[in-house]
Amino acid sequence: MLAFLPNSNTNPSTERPAGVLVAESYFLTFIALFSFRLIADLDFYTRRMSRLQLHFVSFFAVPMKILELFLCVLCVFAVIWLQRMRPWGRWLAIVLAGSAVVSAIWFYSAVLLFRMWTLVPHQMWPYVRSAIKLGFGTYIVWYLLQSKTRHAFAQAQTVVSPEKVDLTPD
Repeated sequence: MLAFLPNSNTNPSTERPAGVLVAESYFLTFIALFSFRLIADLDFYTRRMSRLQLHFVSFFAVPMKILELFLCVLCVFAVIWLQRMRPWGRWLAIVLAGSAVVSAIWFYSAVLLFRMWTLVPHQMWPYVRSAIKLGFGTYIVWYLLQSKTRHAFAQAQTVVSPEKVDLTPD
């Protein structure tokens, strides 16, 4: 009788490191927030335009929404590819988290350099949001660039060789 012996060193399910789960959660939060904001904006724009007949307002709002929709689709791909431990998902997550960090830093550095204090929000939530974006984005980029994470993604992609066949009779 031919039987395949299970190898105790290989596990068919891929173990994801905790940092990858944090990255997935970060991108899922962005997707959820974008979806809620898009629904609220569509409802607000349709009500406002139906009452005031201001169709030119949608001309200004569309390019930013298209950019956010594109980023949301990229985040969906990043979550799927991180879930499957694909190397290109790791690189996409690095690029997306890095761009979030750069955008958080860019705004406040531009305000400081060009002294545009009127652009600075005078509420607490934008500061908290920027701090969260900066902190988690920096952590995700740092974690996904580590060598142990790179090796975890590489090991998930290696194909397990066929097991040896046991030819001894039962």
